[in-house]
Amino acid sequence: MSKELHKILQAREDRAHKRNAIAATANASVSLSLNIPSYPKHNALCRQVFPWIVDELKIHLLAHRVELGTEEMIIDEAGLLYLVAIEESDDLKLLKNITESFESNHSVSRILDVDVYDEQAKPVSSGKKKPCIICKDSSAVECMREGRHDYEELRAKMFSMLEDYKDQHSALEISEKLSELCSRALLYEVSLSPKPGLVDYYNSGAHKDMNYYSFLNSTAALAPLWKDFALAAWKEDVDLSTALSQIRVLGLKAEQRMFAATRNVNTQKGLIFLLGIAVFSISYLTKMAQELSEQNIRNCIRSICQDMVNTELTASSKKQVSHGEKTFQKYGIKGAGARYEAQEGFPVVFETALPFLESHREKLDFQNKETMGELLSQTLLNIMANTNDSNVLYRKGSKIAEELKKLASEALLNKDNYNKLASFCSEEQISPGGSADMLAVTMFFYDVKQEIV
Repeated sequence: MSKELHKILQAREDRAHKRNAIAATANASVSLSLNIPSYPKHNALCRQVFPWIVDELKIHLLAHRVELGTEEMIIDEAGLLYLVAIEESDDLKLLKNITESFESNHSVSRILDVDVYDEQAKPVSSGKKKPCIICKDSSAVECMREGRHDYEELRAKMFSMLEDYKDQHSALEISEKLSELCSRALLYEVSLSPKPGLVDYYNSGAHKDMNYYSFLNSTAALAPLWKDFALAAWKEDVDLSTALSQIRVLGLKAEQRMFAATRNVNTQKGLIFLLGIAVFSISYLTKMAQELSEQNIRNCIRSICQDMVNTELTASSKKQVSHGEKTFQKYGIKGAGARYEAQEGFPVVFETALPFLESHREKLDFQNKETMGELLSQTLLNIMANTNDSNVLYRKGSKIAEELKKLASEALLNKDNYNKLASFCSEEQISPGGSADMLAVTMFFYDVKQEIV
């Protein structure tokens, strides 16, 4: 007997003792393992994905009202094993059907072994034969008996399947988390009250066609779509130099949802563009297993938006010139707006707003509404004082735009000056929407650093 086989047999004997210990308490048990042939029985990939599969099994069992008792995760020479006692197991055939439904519907079903043991630690069998992982049409037992595949072929196939499962799980996990952070950022921004010239809970600022509920509607409409920006980064052929066109396709789809939810009012069109790029970038770096450092994030955004200002504002051959193009033609880079911010990797976010927010992070506690509101208001003022808002430039010109920045800066230094800024925005009918968008983007990246990095 080889040394490895001896270790495996010893580990299996230890497992049998653990099952017997559960049976001694008059409970049945369920075990989950990865059926890896030959030796070693696990590697880093197995150890990474196994806890995910265990969580999925536990949710499946609980959803079928199976009461779970004492549980244990085992890593030994026989592989990876999850063992759990089942309390009040009156119908073990039903329990076996439940575990088989989990096994058969899982993307790596042919690698999984979910076994049920009765109160005497005897296996409960359904008599079904598992298909071969390679032949599919033949049973695994038949192929093994006839020696149709060598261990190396089987292991390569299994690890390839586990690698695919890891990618799918990781893509879904990061896309759901980023969607959560996007919706939170949008809700925090619109809920911040008061905001000079902008829509908040109490008034609509300079806007006559939208209110607080317009933003709630569009935020809800966009919520399920952020995931698409994240998943786009996980496509096999993704190339940062051409990713912008993919992001725009998703952005146009999101715009349609926004307009449908707001009776054709533009509430968050600019933000869709900015956050779409942000979400794609974080998801892409996660896929490439790169650190989510500010440098990596900004470099990724710059690669996606490379030469955007020149391509879209300088070299445009369209007969009808957009507001953004007119502003850029008149004010140069100062009027390049969101495109400049994206091309440069969001400088106002990473060089101004985020450092300010992080330096006062002790105030950013959602359980303290007043303190948190004050900090977000100051962050918005900081952005306004350091942003050339192309919308204000287009509608009001350079003099008013500079006065807005000056008043925002003064309000930041002295709270008493806030009313002066608010009155100015009201009298001039100014809505610094670009700054509000950047506040949401700042919140998104702040939460990424807190909850993902």
